[in-house]
Amino acid sequence: MERRQFIKTLSGLTGSIIMPNPANYQLSAAGSMKSSASGNILVILQLKGGNDGLNTVIPYGNSLYHDSRPNLAIPDNEVVKLNDHLGLHPDLAPLKPFFDDEMLRIVQNVGYPEPNRSHFRSTDIWLSGSDSDQYVFDGWAGRMLAQMYGGYPETIPEHPMAIHLGSVPSLVLESEYGSMGVSIEDPNQFYQMVQGSQADTDPPPDTLAGKELEFLKSIAAQSILYANVLRDHSNQGQNLVTYPDTELAEQLAIISRLIGSGLDTPVYFATLKKFDTHSNQLARHRTLMGNLAASVSAFIEDIEKQGIGSRVVLLTLSEFGRRLAENGSEGTDHGTAAPLFLIGDPVAGGISGKIPDLSNLDDRGDILYEYDFRQIYASIMRNHFLLSDDQIEAALLRSFDSIPILDSDSSGIESISQPGDFLLAQNYPNPFNSSTTLSFRLPEKTRVQLVLYNAQGQLIRTLLDEEKDAGSHSLSFDVGNLPSGTYFYSVKAGLNEDVKRMTFVR
Repeated sequence: MERRQFIKTLSGLTGSIIMPNPANYQLSAAGSMKSSASGNILVILQLKGGNDGLNTVIPYGNSLYHDSRPNLAIPDNEVVKLNDHLGLHPDLAPLKPFFDDEMLRIVQNVGYPEPNRSHFRSTDIWLSGSDSDQYVFDGWAGRMLAQMYGGYPETIPEHPMAIHLGSVPSLVLESEYGSMGVSIEDPNQFYQMVQGSQADTDPPPDTLAGKELEFLKSIAAQSILYANVLRDHSNQGQNLVTYPDTELAEQLAIISRLIGSGLDTPVYFATLKKFDTHSNQLARHRTLMGNLAASVSAFIEDIEKQGIGSRVVLLTLSEFGRRLAENGSEGTDHGTAAPLFLIGDPVAGGISGKIPDLSNLDDRGDILYEYDFRQIYASIMRNHFLLSDDQIEAALLRSFDSIPILDSDSSGIESISQPGDFLLAQNYPNPFNSSTTLSFRLPEKTRVQLVLYNAQGQLIRTLLDEEKDAGSHSLSFDVGNLPSGTYFYSVKAGLNEDVKRMTFVR
């Protein structure tokens, strides 16, 4: 991490891409260096400090939740209810319309094996996309961008490959070539900082200090190359809604302007800080939730009004959740698994995963993970950025299954062009060894029967028999003590009926 520490000491230009020869830095001709992202965009929003997932997506009505948090539990009558068991923090109410419109996907119990509860280490794990016992010094998004921009670094793209809203480049954008993005706080301020500057082309000495000097020179050179591009596009873009007066809202407003201006940058990174709520959590977390909801809802409304919402997915992530039980300072301590959000037009709305099992915790009293966070990354790479399996494996250091979180995800509910269409999706994963997700889409409100048969056609279990609203629905199916084999699941909804096969392997 010496390079990251070195960057923090810089008082001048900040921005960054390592390039082999500063004397030859040239932007490619317009259109000659495009990514393989098909014009799609990912906005990564880091909730820094460890967001309390249980007070974000609340298992209301759960006595263990209330008993474990006598001072911090959100009263059931204040919860913004999503279904009969889960709801949002009351200050996240502005996000509820996106859930109703199937633009918000909540993925429950996201974590990783052998979790680390250190802020610094767990943040590195999430941003690098590594195992908990694996130390790497580049980021999953940086490696992804290296796959998307196959001609780099021989050819430098006309527009930045990634933009980090902040003064210190993030590990998430690092690659074998250095950082794949530029770091700015304001495009016009960034331009003023580098106006009139020229790249230093003198070769650095072949020493350890010379390597750091080379890095510093590359920062300055890349800043000069992209200063005009960012200033012009920021001035060309416009915000069509009024944003709240917060640092996060300002970051998202800049991102919206840049996207709307036609900047061909596929990845943006923003940050909301102060989630380390060891004390006085109730008031502090309420403020954070309100800021998050107001800023994100303004951003989504803005890109929708600009007509660019169909290309944008916003992903939240945090280094860990918080412990179930509150501590003695009316706060919560570092935990493990927690929910994350995906928001935008390309998202398949709904909830993935089980209700957190508060009676089955790890030895420290923390929630067990259900989804590896890298499954989320793999799903975005495969179905939003259309990367191949080999490219995804190179970006994530090994292969990971996708989960059905995007409308284009072939493993889940597909995008339906006609609102009257009925769809029963293939379960995912399949084959499976403990649980799987069953998803379907309804053209109208109707009673739904979802039943399970064995290979002999005998009824095994009724999984669902109730009225459901129009739209997409998912449920998690646990096999329990059923034997391995082939099973069939059938959905009957009004005049619509379909059957699919799935395979269970112990």
